[in-house]
Order: sequence, then C-alpha cells, then structure tokens
Amino acid sequence: MTGPTGPAGPTGATGATGPTGPTKIPQVVTKELNISSFNFGQEYTVVATCPVGTRVVGGGAESLDASGPRDFGEFTSSLPTADGTAYTATLEATGIGSGTLRVRAVCQ
Repeated sequence: MTGPTGPAGPTGATGATGPTGPTKIPQVVTKELNISSFNFGQEYTVVATCPVGTRVVGGGAESLDASGPRDFGEFTSSLPTADGTAYTATLEATGIGSGTLRVRAVCQ
C-alpha cells in the first residue's frame, strides 16, 4: 500500500544557457559591367552593394570574356567600401577587346 502524494518540492536551479543559434547565412551579391571595347589606360569601376541590414565580410573581382577568365588589365583596387556596405574594384585596362568585369560581395 502507498500513502498520499506529498507537497511539491522547491523549484530547481536554472539550467545552463544553451548554445548560440546559427548566424545569418552569407549572401553573395554579383555585379557585372559588360565592356564592348576596353580602351588602353582607361579605368573601369564596378560596385556590388550588400542588401540593407548586411555588411561586407569578403569579396573579389575578375575580368573575363565569353570563354572564361581573361586578363584585360590590372586591378588597381579591390576592397570593401569605407562604410562596409559594398565591395568595389577598379581595373586599369592594359589591353583591348570586349569582356566583362565581375565583382562579388559576400554580405552578412
């Protein structure tokens, strides 16, 4: 035989804090500038802007034509903007031809 249920005991101690949840998944923003004719010595700048509420955590730039990467010149800059909301790259053309400048901003 068992007796009646006793009164509830005191509340236990608070448990440990759980692990931090996942961070935002980075977004890649791509901006392209199609050049019909690169002019020797001219500079071309492309800016990839992050969505509102995100900031640049990485990025890069490349020049290419229809068959893939191609060297149309020298990147004189490739970096996040001062306010961290975009990635910018500038290429100084050292050759001629048509192609594309592509800039990618990794935003989070």
